Amino acid sequence: TPQQAADAGVIPVQDDHSLSSYQPWLSVPDYWTVANGYLPGMLFPLVSPTPGVPVQYQIKPDVPHLNEDGTTSKYLFPKGFQPVLHVARHVPGAMRALLVEGTHQVIAAAIYAPARSSVYGISGCWSWQSEGTPTDDLMDLAGIGDAVIVLDADAASNLQVYEAGAALAAELAIY
Repeated sequence: TPQQAADAGVIPVQDDHSLSSYQPWLSVPDYWTVANGYLPGMLFPLVSPTPGVPVQYQIKPDVPHLNEDGTTSKYLFPKGFQPVLHVARHVPGAMRALLVEGTHQVIAAAIYAPARSSVYGISGCWSWQSEGTPTDDLMDLAGIGDAVIVLDADAASNLQVYEAGAALAAELAIY
């Protein structure tokens, strides 16, 4: 619902003026404009569990963004984006954590997951790491008894997604 989206920190942005009204406290690229094909759209916060890491934003334009190479993108990150493990719901002392792939899926999981489960989001199947190095955010899962990885449905038919899930499971076994 719109209220659940707002509770998750999702910000609807109609035009350049409405985006600039958030600029004093919101760090988003100045090239996310109507003229550049990013607006109108929705901003989704990505909150790292690591202290001192600023909130980053992903944008979902209402119309998929036309990239320079002629492809389109439904979701975009700022240039230089560093993947984070997004804390959608933190439960102190939780013995179970769900790691959910997908911007909308993690919001739904945070709403409907069992009350004693923490919920974390990964933007894409490999976004728990950068250039082969796992994000330090995974340390937030140290001591969690049970980590459940929830990937998109194509994990059964897309080898890359399956391998990303297997690699994440192997990395989590270290913690």
